[in-house]
Amino acid sequence: MTATNLDFAPVRLAMKHLPERRRVELWHEVVGRQMLRIDSEPLRDSDVAFDADITLRAMPGLRMATGSLGGSRDRRTRELTHDGNDDVVLLLNRAGPLQVAQRGHEAVAGPGEGAILTCCEPANFRRPLPGRVLALQISRAALAPLVDNLDDAAGRFIHPKSATLQLLARYVESLDEIDAPMTPELRRAVFSHICDLVATAIGANRDAAATAQDRGVAEAKLRAIKDDVIRNAGKQELTIESVAARHGLAVRQVQRLFERDGTTFTRFLLSERLARARRMLVNSHDPVIRISDVAFACGFGDLAYFNRAFRGRYGGTPSDIRMQACKPAGACE
Repeated sequence: MTATNLDFAPVRLAMKHLPERRRVELWHEVVGRQMLRIDSEPLRDSDVAFDADITLRAMPGLRMATGSLGGSRDRRTRELTHDGNDDVVLLLNRAGPLQVAQRGHEAVAGPGEGAILTCCEPANFRRPLPGRVLALQISRAALAPLVDNLDDAAGRFIHPKSATLQLLARYVESLDEIDAPMTPELRRAVFSHICDLVATAIGANRDAAATAQDRGVAEAKLRAIKDDVIRNAGKQELTIESVAARHGLAVRQVQRLFERDGTTFTRFLLSERLARARRMLVNSHDPVIRISDVAFACGFGDLAYFNRAFRGRYGGTPSDIRMQACKPAGACE
């Protein structure tokens, strides 16, 4: 990534999009050496073809790579460390075996396991089988005040059952759902949240840990809970109690997270159910689908309440909204 692309917009790089005869060469020289500052090459003792498909994002102080790799060997060589980069990397292995080595520490990171690395020292990565990875490269200057003895963390592995790693993965995944370009304010918030989560995963000092719990960790928990609600909004049995239990939180903790966001669990759930109902009515190819079927499919157990809530939100009855959507094509005449 060049310095001119720091708005955190996603940039996808896939070997399959490169000319077949020059794929390995271009990946090594352009993506590896120029963009990622690593030596990337096929494994010569593997039956798995060298393949890569990654998405890069960057903003000042933070670079992120997510995607799939296989049949590859990547090295941050001593020659490349002369670029003066002393950033810290949190490498989260999402799937498949990944061999990681730095400072004499060498191990195979299994699915969900993390590793802390430094860009100012050589490192080796070997991916004998296809797998997925999330890599976060963060300015050392941003992390150093949050973690005591940060330099000692390089080469350390983080257990896959780490709750913070799981929150971090969900938080990063949620960023892909933001369609509009990120404003500078949103980028600053994302940067602070990721720093909080990475520092907590490494071992934040007392002051930073307290701040992280009230900022980045809280935001990641809220996003994970919201994703849960969105996925399960159509289930009538969905309750704040069931959601809290799934996330290992007390009900009051969940309530506080929504209060911080200026809403409540009930209002958020209602909003998601109404939005789902509207999408079904507007996008349905069946103009005679019953309103009651839509209501029940979106988690409403009371048809009268659904109609009142829908009209209050959208200024018209479900039938009105469906008719308005159908008029341009004449499908409901």
